Amino acid sequence: MGSVTVNITYETLFDLSRNEGKDNLQQLPEKFYVELVQYLQEKNKLMESPEREKTAKQLQNVHRLVRDIYERRETKLLQLAAAAARGSEPSMDTMLPPERELFEQVRDLLKHTRKEVLARLLKGEEPGKLTAPPAEQAPPGPEADALMVQFQAHVPKFLGTALEIYGPFEPGEMANLPREIGELLVRKGRAQALQ
Repeated sequence: MGSVTVNITYETLFDLSRNEGKDNLQQLPEKFYVELVQYLQEKNKLMESPEREKTAKQLQNVHRLVRDIYERRETKLLQLAAAAARGSEPSMDTMLPPERELFEQVRDLLKHTRKEVLARLLKGEEPGKLTAPPAEQAPPGPEADALMVQFQAHVPKFLGTALEIYGPFEPGEMANLPREIGELLVRKGRAQALQ
């Protein structure tokens, strides 16, 4: 996966959006998000040109297409994660790196929930209160145990160690995150520590 590159234009985004309407998760270049960010940055620079009104409309249409592609892929990822939690082994070949992370987090959460709820119900037991999977639970830490980071790449929505939702984040955005999460993002090159 990923050796393909795409010169991003409005037309290619339109084609990608149309293709993503198919049932299966479609193949995208490994660096799709990087190329997309570059394209959007170029479009934003054009907002300073005399044809600002025309560029604003184009940018609005591009944002609509990007949102459409993302949401279609997100829906498919959630369906694949649910299927994986039930025991199937879907291919991860067409998933971009952030999508793989989302898939794995949702799959693991659904597996844990199935164990906590469905397995207990089938034994004739009440499900009880849902908690985070034991490996992911972290004791609540003080605010001093946080790390301010600036994102270097797109990071989709993700679950924290106590099942709190973070994101999505775009390059340049800053956030104060639990130190463990912030350091992981820094190690993966998705963010830069500011403290």
